[in-house]
Amino acid sequence: MTASRAIPCVLAAAAVALTACTAETGQRVQGESTASGQVGGGVPGPSGAPASTAPAVPALDAVSYRRELASSTEPVRDALKSLAEAKSRKSLRTRLAKTRDSLLTAEQRLRGILPPVEAQAAHTDYVNQLNALASGMRIVQGDLSSRTLCTAPSVMAALGSRGQIKTLDRAGEALAGTGDYPADVVTVKIPKRESRRLPHGRFIRSESRTGRSSLRIHNGSKYDAVVTAFRGKTKAFTVYVRKKKKLTVSGVRDGKYKIYYTRGVDWQSKVRAFGRSCSFELFGNSLKFKTRYTSTHVRWNNWTITLHAVKGGTVSTKSVDPEDYPD
Repeated sequence: MTASRAIPCVLAAAAVALTACTAETGQRVQGESTASGQVGGGVPGPSGAPASTAPAVPALDAVSYRRELASSTEPVRDALKSLAEAKSRKSLRTRLAKTRDSLLTAEQRLRGILPPVEAQAAHTDYVNQLNALASGMRIVQGDLSSRTLCTAPSVMAALGSRGQIKTLDRAGEALAGTGDYPADVVTVKIPKRESRRLPHGRFIRSESRTGRSSLRIHNGSKYDAVVTAFRGKTKAFTVYVRKKKKLTVSGVRDGKYKIYYTRGVDWQSKVRAFGRSCSFELFGNSLKFKTRYTSTHVRWNNWTITLHAVKGGTVSTKSVDPEDYPD
């Protein structure tokens, strides 16, 4: 009779087939592995079925839902109003980012609650529209960076033309109608896309021009332009020059002038800027106007500038940061 001997055995829990060992004979027995249990560690209920480990979120009553809705949407309403009132490009960029953040915050907060039964379908659509407007604003942020859009009215018009503000407004009205819920966040008038222009040669501002010299401006570009001349720190004049047009400014006083110009589409007089496709330039050289008197003659000099590239041109231009451009 063979003496019993212990055979060491290591079982690998993750093996596809397990090998069982017997200490009596050392014989190996091959078989299929089986496993039982519940993913997630739930405790079986009385019937043997696993119990849920995540309790359902209870629906809010009407009063609590109104309070949650108001707390979530008030920042969005305020941000949209502030965005529409932005004056500078810097504030416009900052307010656009803030508005998008407020939309995403409201969406995330409202998506985590369950409204009263009568408002659930409208609530879901409203939350989805908050997200859609935030996505649209991301595209508009890119257009602002590329200067395709340049002013708050143009940004609001672009958002309006995409349809997402109107859709959100309608979704808010539908939600409010299910139980007088405060979902209206669009309280500003959304402007339409326009292409406004001033008459060619219109002076936006000008000091009295009593000099003898003149400045001839040739705008051969595809965009209208607004040209501003500074004599020292004095803004001597600002004049509108339409595309493919020439203009002569007479009566320029003696002095050394810096010439700025901005070009674009849709001149917006309230903000004194082009709304779309804007650029900002400064002539690289100052222009000096001087009148000379002799016993028999009076002499003065005139200048001609072009707002487009010219072969053989003698003066280069410098791009100006919009934040540094004099309005």
